Amino acid sequence: MKKILGLGMVALLVMAMVGGGTWAYFNDVETSGDNILSAGTLNLGLANASGGSSNGSVSTTWSLSDMAPGNTKTGTLWARNSGTINMASVNITFDYAITNGTPVSVNGSASTNNTDKLEKMLTATTVTWNGTTVAALEGLTLEALKLLPSGTLLGTGLGAGIEGGLNIIWTFNTAATNGCQGDSANITVTLVGNQ
Repeated sequence: MKKILGLGMVALLVMAMVGGGTWAYFNDVETSGDNILSAGTLNLGLANASGGSSNGSVSTTWSLSDMAPGNTKTGTLWARNSGTINMASVNITFDYAITNGTPVSVNGSASTNNTDKLEKMLTATTVTWNGTTVAALEGLTLEALKLLPSGTLLGTGLGAGIEGGLNIIWTFNTAATNGCQGDSANITVTLVGNQ
């Protein structure tokens, strides 16, 4: 009986092994490789002419030489987003350095040399960004523009590969006196593009 029981156990084990081996299934494995996640770029370049080379910063956008009280001068600073992603907004900051050049030969220059400040006599009378008026900047003197909070919103942004223009008409105040003769303002305009 022990033999029969032992043989029965062996038979059950053999059947379990054979039965277990018949539990097969199909499968197929594929992989997805070369998945690259890369950051886009914002690349703000400036030029003094539409369609000009906008590889970085520029100078002499507004050449305001030989202005007399009441004169206006205009110029456009062109900006291009050469990057691959859109700029949602563009901010602007103004700075300047004044050189006092009042000639000694001008009558009354000794008494009025520092009474008129050129930065108070130059006004951004008209300011547009991409053809849209920037009311927050219009009518402000150079001195007031410098005092604006850092990164004042200029206006709408620039799409990838798009060019925009900042046009400013500067007016030299008719109330300027001899204290401004020969003075010059070296103006720095900084634009910052934001995603």
